[in-house]
Formats: sequence, C-alpha cells, structure tokens
Amino acid sequence: MWIKLKKLCIFLLFILFVGCSNDTNSSIEQNIVPNEKRAQGYSLGLYNSNSTIEAERSFDIKDEIFEKNIIFTNKTNQDRVFILLVFDNGKQRNFKIHDNDMRYFRFTLAKNQSETIPVKIEGITDGFHATNFIILKNPDEVVTDSNTLAKADSLSQTYNIRVNLFKNLDKIPMERPQQVNSEKLKEARIDGIFVGKQGDAYKALLQTEDDNLRFNVLYGNLSEESIDFYIVSLVDWEQVNINSNQNIYDKLAKGENKKITVSIDNKKNGKVMILFMLTNPFSPLPDDNPYTASPNASFKVKLID
Repeated sequence: MWIKLKKLCIFLLFILFVGCSNDTNSSIEQNIVPNEKRAQGYSLGLYNSNSTIEAERSFDIKDEIFEKNIIFTNKTNQDRVFILLVFDNGKQRNFKIHDNDMRYFRFTLAKNQSETIPVKIEGITDGFHATNFIILKNPDEVVTDSNTLAKADSLSQTYNIRVNLFKNLDKIPMERPQQVNSEKLKEARIDGIFVGKQGDAYKALLQTEDDNLRFNVLYGNLSEESIDFYIVSLVDWEQVNINSNQNIYDKLAKGENKKITVSIDNKKNGKVMILFMLTNPFSPLPDDNPYTASPNASFKVKLID
C-alpha cells in the first residue's frame, strides 16, 4: 500500500519570499527552494512592478484590477515546460499576460533560466477573494505505470502563491459553504488528495477509458492543525464540474482521512484530468505571518478515447 505524502510546507514557502533586494536577479538567487535530493530546484516569488519582492499577501482593491509580477526560476539541469493556473474562491478564473486573455499559461524554461510573468486579474467584484497562483511542471507528461508512483508524485507537486484580495470589504466573511457528505476512514494513511479506483480505494487511478468518469477521492490531513479546503477538478487544464457542482468543500481534523465517490463532467472528451485541494481558503494572511499551506494536487489521470 502506498501513502501519498506532500513535501511542501510553510517553512519552505517562507524561504521563497525572504529578501528585499532591488535587483531582481539577486533576489531570485536568494529564493531558491530545493525540491530534489541534489542542490537544485525551483524558486517562485511575487514582485512589484519595480522588481522588488512583494512582502504582503493581503490587499485592499480599490478598483477591479490586481496586477503583479510572478517570477519563476528553473534551477535544475534540465529544460522544462510549466503551466500557470489561477483560482479565486475555488473557481478557476481568466487572467491576462501582456493583454492576452487566457485560462492557463504554458511556458518553457531552459535550465538556470527565469520567467517573469506579468499577471493581471480584471473584473474583481466586491467581496473577499482567496486567490491561488499555481504552477506545475511538465503538464503534458502523465504516468500510467503503477510502479513509478514516485514520478507521478513529483509531477503533481505544486508551486503556489496565495493572496487574499478585499474589495469594499474589510474582513473575511464568517459564512462557509456547505460541507460535502463524506465518509470518515478508520485509518489515516493519506496526506493530501488521492484518486483511487472504485474497486480498491487505495489503488491509484492513473488512466481510464470510461466515458463516465466516476471514482473515489481520498483526502487526508497528517499535519498538527485542522484544515478546510475546496476540491476542484480540471480536464485539459480547464475546470469542470465535480458531482454536478463547481467545487466541493470539506474540513479535516488533524490526523483525519475521508473518502467520497465523485463523478466528473467530461463532455469535452479531454486527455488529462487532475484534482486540486485548495487548502485553508478562509485563512487570514497578516503581514507578520502571510503564508498558508500549499494546495495539493492529485496524480494526473490519462483519459483514453
């Protein structure tokens, strides 16, 4: 049996944003986070237009636009492809890069190279917006061999910046979405989110030929704090309904595992499916502690025609 463990933690997220250099290149160099055994990895930072690191994660929006630079660096010895996605309160949203409207942004980075992504979100409505900027590597690569789950886990690792946006509102609302009707598991073996086959919940679903995408989703919390979260589903990097809803909301106590059976809207007959667990969407991000746990991603599932 296999346990899905996520390695990102708040400490590593803190490392991402240390430093206030006015020189973008030197700032990037300070913010490298190793995610492999070798002294290599990736860095991710939020920057102002004057190339200084943005230390804040809570913003009062006076108009309908939020605009920052995201700088991502590939400090490995391999060229790689990446994808950037944006979520707002558990819903994927469009954004602009150089005035080009997009649902997701693919980019290629050579080894030891950086990408500056000027992201603009328009049409921000009144209220509270928990906004995640998520980057994954090798979006087109899917593992279908159950003997290489370590590689599948690597491909599902997220690199995330979370911000809280307030427009004509000065605090996070108290009301919460309705929780999904989930089954509490006796064992706590999962940390994060895991897509399992219907006949064997702990056997990873890596590919399927079924037109009706129906499977088990297991999710767990092995941290010392309780969490709440949205679960969202994407087919070919565009959000699709899960159990006929745009997202699922649930909570986990520390050391708790749960299971639900879900169906996915796959009308577009896509090639790849992935689920995200967007953690702690209502957590404050004060200046003295502006970070929260990173989202978790499931293994990518290959959809066979």
